[in-house]
Amino acid sequence: MIQQKSIKISLAVAALAASLISLFSLVLAAREADPGAAPESVSASSPRPKVVVSNLPLHSLVAGIMGDQARPDLLFRRRVSHHDTALRPSQLRLLSNADLLVWAGPQLEQPIQTLIDKKVIKVRHWSAMDCKGQRLLLLPGQFALNETTEFVHGGSDVDQSYLASIDPHTWLDIDNAICFVGELSALLIEIDPAHSQQYQQNRDELIVRLSQFDQQLSEMLAAATQPFMVYHNSFRYLLSRYGLQAEGELNPAHGQPPGLRQLLAFRDQLKTTHASCLLADISASSRQLDEWLAGSSATLLMLDPMGSNLAPGEELYFQLLSGLGTKIARCLRAE
Repeated sequence: MIQQKSIKISLAVAALAASLISLFSLVLAAREADPGAAPESVSASSPRPKVVVSNLPLHSLVAGIMGDQARPDLLFRRRVSHHDTALRPSQLRLLSNADLLVWAGPQLEQPIQTLIDKKVIKVRHWSAMDCKGQRLLLLPGQFALNETTEFVHGGSDVDQSYLASIDPHTWLDIDNAICFVGELSALLIEIDPAHSQQYQQNRDELIVRLSQFDQQLSEMLAAATQPFMVYHNSFRYLLSRYGLQAEGELNPAHGQPPGLRQLLAFRDQLKTTHASCLLADISASSRQLDEWLAGSSATLLMLDPMGSNLAPGEELYFQLLSGLGTKIARCLRAE
C-alpha cells in the first residue's frame, strides 16, 4: 500500500516537472522567435522623455515621431511675436523639467537664444537651423526682384556670416521637414533607447506620408501660373519648392514700415506685372494693404505660416501646408 502511494507521488512529481519543463520551453521558444518581446514589456512602463517644442509646425512633426503614447509640450500655444516675446515663468518651469527643447532657431526666436547664452535654459536643445542637409534660403533686401539665394546646410562648412540672413521658416519646405524628422528621431532614440523601435517605425511612416504629400502639393500647385507679388514673404520655402517665383516682394525691416519710395515702386509693379494676387503674412495690416491695392486687379491673400488657428497635433503640419497650397493654387490659377 505504501509502495503504491510512493509510486503515485513519484508520478505526480514527474508530471509536474514535465509541465514546468514544457512551460519553460515555450517561454524560451517565444523569446527566440521575438527577441524584442521581453524588452518591449519593460519599455511599456518606462517613462517617456519630456519634450518641449517652441512652435506649432515643429510640434506637429515631433508629435508624429513620438506617437500616441507620449505628447510633446508646446511652448507658444498662441500666435505671438516670436521675435521679441519674453518667456513667462510657467514656460521657464516647463523648460526646467524637460529632457529636450526643440526650437526654430535664433532668427525667429531670439529670446530663447538669449536664455541659452545666459545659461538660464540648461536643457538639451535642438534647433531647426541645425539640421544638416536641409535647403536654406537667404533673405533678400527690403525690395527684391527675383533675388532669392539658396544653399544646402553642410554643418561646419556653412559660412557663419550667412546665419543671420537665413529665412527661418524652413519647415515650409517638405524636404526640410523630412530632414528634421530624421535628426529628431535619432535624438529621441539616443535619449530614450527603450522606445527606439516605436520611434523608428513612426519616423519611417511619417517620412513616407510626407513624401506622398509633397507629390500632392506639387500636382495642386502646377496650375498656379498667374503672376503674383508678396508682402513680408514668410512663404519663400513653399513657393520656391514648387517653382513659384514672385514678380517682386516688399519685405519691411522688423518693426519698421517701408518707405514711401518703396511703396510707390511696389504699387507700380503690381499694376505693370498684372499681378493676380498679393500674398501677405497675417502679421501685416490688411487694411493698409487694401489701400495699396486700389487701382490694381490683384486679390489680397492673407496667409499664416505658423498654423496659429489650427489644433496642435500630428495633423497640423499637413493641414497647414494643405491650406496654404489650396489658397495659393486658387488665387493663381488661370481662368
